[in-house]
Amino acid sequence: MEQAVAHKEKRSLWRLMVMTIVLFAGAVVIMQLIEQAGNDGRIEAGDDAPNFKLVKLDGSTLYERDDYEGKGMLLNFWGTFCEPCKKEMPVVQENYATLQDMGVDFWAVNVGLAYEPYGRNGWLYEKKLALANKLIFSKWREALGGRLKNMVSGSAALQPRLTRVFTAAGMQILEGYGLTETSPVISVNIVEGGGFKIGTVGKTIANVEVKIAEDGEILVKGPNVMLGYYKDPEKTAEVMTGDYFHTGDKGEIDKEGFLKITGRKKEIFKTSGGKYISPILLENEMKQSRFIEQILVIGEGQKMPAAIVQPNFDFVKEWIRLHNVNCGQTHEEIAVNQEVHDRIKKEIEIGNQHFGKWETIKIFEMTPEIWSVDNNLLTPTFKPKREVILKKYKHLYDKIYS
Repeated sequence: MEQAVAHKEKRSLWRLMVMTIVLFAGAVVIMQLIEQAGNDGRIEAGDDAPNFKLVKLDGSTLYERDDYEGKGMLLNFWGTFCEPCKKEMPVVQENYATLQDMGVDFWAVNVGLAYEPYGRNGWLYEKKLALANKLIFSKWREALGGRLKNMVSGSAALQPRLTRVFTAAGMQILEGYGLTETSPVISVNIVEGGGFKIGTVGKTIANVEVKIAEDGEILVKGPNVMLGYYKDPEKTAEVMTGDYFHTGDKGEIDKEGFLKITGRKKEIFKTSGGKYISPILLENEMKQSRFIEQILVIGEGQKMPAAIVQPNFDFVKEWIRLHNVNCGQTHEEIAVNQEVHDRIKKEIEIGNQHFGKWETIKIFEMTPEIWSVDNNLLTPTFKPKREVILKKYKHLYDKIYS
């Protein structure tokens, strides 16, 4: 009898402990939702979200960022405005969509940015991701038709943050790599068998061999490689060494066999100090910022790297409005505004942290034009045309290095 009672008490104690752990984990998720509700435009760091109070459904304050010029904007727990607040302050109605995006939506995006495949982030993260999927990502999928499961990306570098967020949202992006001369696939990420790794272009496909030359160039051998350029044996000889095709791209293969592209062989340049710079790595890192739409890293033969930047004008205009920056709304005014320049400089300094001191961007200038295929500043795959841009903005280049 006494043993049965003791066993029952022990089971009750275990139940209590399990319930406590579950409630604690739930509280952690909720608090992270609250704390991250006001994250900024870059998502990762900064001070560009509007300030507001996050309130419970009964109207009591739960979280506050109260320096938004006294406008006192209120959100309920799920990131939408309280009805009394909308009636009393018309400005809230005007900013409703923007602030809602910067509430729970930004929390969900931040969860997505931390995504790692195959559940590597652990149980707690997967619970947060499930909540983000229920509240936000399900709406994304519905907006795209509700049937999209996988996408394949190629032709140009894909920012890892996009892969993370869309894959976390249940729409997996599988990045691949190849050229016309390789018919065209060399490698690709796949869903099954652990064949997916963010930041890489996957493993080589069957019967294709890849090796990295001493200078880092990717060489390819296989039945997919062309026989040669039509009636052009000289050009064919330039790109073939035996059975291996010289891609012109530089890369590396990690210990798991995934291929990563690190730049174009022809685009790597040397500074006057003898340091080699891979502009594509810098450019891809800087474009992680929402403030930067396009960027061209320059500095061949100069003492330091620099950059010509096309701001994300739509995002910058919203930032100007939210922060009451003394700046007009035309592209020309934005491109020469010092406060905008200083804010983008912060973004570049964040990106610089991933590189050695010799390869960081020290100076940059902004262009008033949007770079596009139509004005011949971008290729059809949206890569900057280096020579065309340098010629068009020679005055900015001269200003940087004068």
